[in-house]
Amino acid sequence: SVDSLMKMVDHVLVLSKPDWAPTRSAYQEIDVAQLCRDVWSEVGDSLRNGPQFVLKTKGESGRFLGDRVYLRLLLSNLLQNAAKYGGRGETIEVILDFEPDWLTIRVRDQGIGIPETELETVFEPFQRASNAQDIGGSGLGLAVVAAAVKGLDGKIEVSSREGEGTCIT
Repeated sequence: SVDSLMKMVDHVLVLSKPDWAPTRSAYQEIDVAQLCRDVWSEVGDSLRNGPQFVLKTKGESGRFLGDRVYLRLLLSNLLQNAAKYGGRGETIEVILDFEPDWLTIRVRDQGIGIPETELETVFEPFQRASNAQDIGGSGLGLAVVAAAVKGLDGKIEVSSREGEGTCIT
C-alpha cells in the first residue's frame, strides 16, 4: 500500500510540472531492449501466474538516444497497465521498431480492453475505463505515459477493443 501511495504521489508531482521535460544534454544512448527486460523483471516480480512477456525488435539498432528516466517511467507504466488489465496467463507483447531517427514502442495485451467511447479520454489524469472499476488504480498511469512521450518529442496512440485487449503505440 505504501509503494502504491508513493507511486501515485510521484505521478501527481510529474503531472503538476507544466515544464516537465528532459534537456537534450541529459540524453544518453540506451539499450531499450535491455531496459524493457529490466522493467518487466521489476513488474513481473510482483505477479503470480501473471502474463507471459514477449519482446520483439525490428530494425538495425537496439539503441536509442534519449532520457533514461522518461523512458523507464513510460515503460514501467505501460507494462504495469498491461499486466493489470491484460488478464492472467495471457501474453504481453512489446515490439521495439528502431528506425534511423525514430523509435516506435508498441505494448499490446490481450485483456479487458477499453470501451470505444472512452478512448479519447484515456490519457487524461484520473480517467479510468468504465469496465476497469473493479481493478485497483488511480487513473494516472497513462497520463504520465503521455507526458513522458511528449517530453521525449514523441506521439502516442491507443487502439483497443473491449474484451480483446489494448495496444499503446
